[in-house]
Amino acid sequence: MTIDVVKQKSGGKRQLLKHDDVKRHYIPDLSAFMSLCDANYAKMMQLLPYFETEDLRMFGLSRKEHDLGKIRIEILERCRYTTSLRLIQEDVSLKTSTRMDVRLYHDARMAEVLSFQGVGKLRPSYQYPNDRMMQKDEKALCNEFLADWLSYCLKFGHSVDLSDRVV
Repeated sequence: MTIDVVKQKSGGKRQLLKHDDVKRHYIPDLSAFMSLCDANYAKMMQLLPYFETEDLRMFGLSRKEHDLGKIRIEILERCRYTTSLRLIQEDVSLKTSTRMDVRLYHDARMAEVLSFQGVGKLRPSYQYPNDRMMQKDEKALCNEFLADWLSYCLKFGHSVDLSDRVV
């Protein structure tokens, strides 16, 4: 199916463009993004109740009898209104790790992914296709992943030494 779009030229002539000629730009939904960052901040505060004094938090992650690795949350930087963190999930059975750098904005009560798996400085949107194969909404997707990941940690996280839940 092709979509026809009529474009008015400056000389008064109309030009018919086919769907393939029309480039669609991704426009971030700022309201949804801010709501997501708000929810991520609240979840992060549940995982890090003593973030002001602790520099490191470690716990295990398992579901039923399956060990899903260890979670390490390191404080990288503390400022008056922000805190920068590194979140790492090491899964020994898969020999992989997931790594995110996150900034907490305490005055706005928001948490935002700064980098994911070593890819930093995420832009709000990308042209697609692109050399780095980033999705149009890569930044939003990384923050949605953080939301799911934090929920999973809150539900299935436990102390490394004990079997009590992290909540």
